[in-house]
Amino acid sequence: MSSRETFLALRRYANVCVRALVLVLVLPSLLSGCSSLWDDRPPEEKVASRAQKHLEALKDQQWGEALAYTTRGFRTSHTAEQYGFRYKGAPKWLEVRIGEVDCDSPAYTVCEVATYITTYQPMVRMRLEQYRSRKWLLIDGQWFIHEAG
Repeated sequence: MSSRETFLALRRYANVCVRALVLVLVLPSLLSGCSSLWDDRPPEEKVASRAQKHLEALKDQQWGEALAYTTRGFRTSHTAEQYGFRYKGAPKWLEVRIGEVDCDSPAYTVCEVATYITTYQPMVRMRLEQYRSRKWLLIDGQWFIHEAG
């Protein structure tokens, strides 16, 4: 094999290696963006999962993380600190859970989510569970909580 043939063979090998490396590095990030396309869970389960994560973030005082579950319009007009101020009692929450999820079948663009928050009330020395219905909207293939102004 001549030096030119060796050079061309090495060059082809290098091109294959570079393409393989790009594929290995880029493909996972491309596929992660499409993961919702393969999520075949019913809309109610998807909303319940996101709603639970939202409540957990509030309970843990992760205001920025919780804010990420709100609609784009709300996020652009509120900071994480402002959002946290709305939920200043959240650190006292003992438990958070999702109840029934009711979606507008067959469109599946709006869901009402029953949320339950358990707190301890020292004045009466008992745990209290509060119920609140929250609206979640499907926007660009993802569910977001609707927070009023």
